[in-house]
Amino acid sequence: MPGFADLARQLPLPFQQPEVLALTLVNLGAVTLVTEIVRRIIEIYVDDYVLSRVFCFLMPFSMYFSYVALANSYKLSFPYDIPNLPIFAACLYAIFRNKVGRLHVLFFIACLSRETSVFLVVIYLLWHMHRPVRNLASVVMHACIMLAILAVTKYVLFGIYAGNPMEHGSRISGIFTLRFQQNLEYLTQPQYWPNLFSSFGFLWIILALCYRYVPDPALRRTLWVVVPWTGTMFVVGVLTEVRIFGELTVLLSAVVSVGAFNFLKARGYQPLGVFDDDAGRQ
Repeated sequence: MPGFADLARQLPLPFQQPEVLALTLVNLGAVTLVTEIVRRIIEIYVDDYVLSRVFCFLMPFSMYFSYVALANSYKLSFPYDIPNLPIFAACLYAIFRNKVGRLHVLFFIACLSRETSVFLVVIYLLWHMHRPVRNLASVVMHACIMLAILAVTKYVLFGIYAGNPMEHGSRISGIFTLRFQQNLEYLTQPQYWPNLFSSFGFLWIILALCYRYVPDPALRRTLWVVVPWTGTMFVVGVLTEVRIFGELTVLLSAVVSVGAFNFLKARGYQPLGVFDDDAGRQ
């Protein structure tokens, strides 16, 4: 828009480029939104509304390592990376609140953004594995609906953008580039290890310390999505571009917060502000 371009020209570099200014504003909004959604996820399990507002900042903290720090550069990111995070987080919130109708709508939007949306189906199934057998048919049905949404959106997108040039070395009908050999080489070269250890914004270190303090078995079970996610990325992703695990930081931020809260309670911490369903916050 001409007016927006005129505004950009009044700003210092690099914001004089309207597309850079627009993406910066979108990213700022996305960071704010995903932090708020993570707070709401934490509050499902943490009955301390003060501490939940502190823990939710684990999300932007981890994003620094995933999108800004040495492990990445501007050349290794895409415009949809950060805006996709609040979409993924909203889907997780719908799963944990068992809002299936809302989940299908949000999942449709997620499917238009990144292929990592397929792992939401895995998280949904892991979350509901504790359900009685009589309810499994409903769970499987909703998982199939999500897969159908994914298939339809990808089919339409592939049709719309069928003429786009494919990445050099693409395989599997040009959909993915096989990176298995490349990633094996990264694992054997120490200069890449700091990048790899920064995956999930180093939250895996805190998780290792407080995992046993996560009381909900369903919440703990959702972490098993790390296995197929990492396995898939080992084949089709570049492991040193740790942004490929960006959406997982949403889940880890919430689980780590729950574990850390119960770790503190086990050592005598007294909640500063407790949720009361009848009387409100106290």
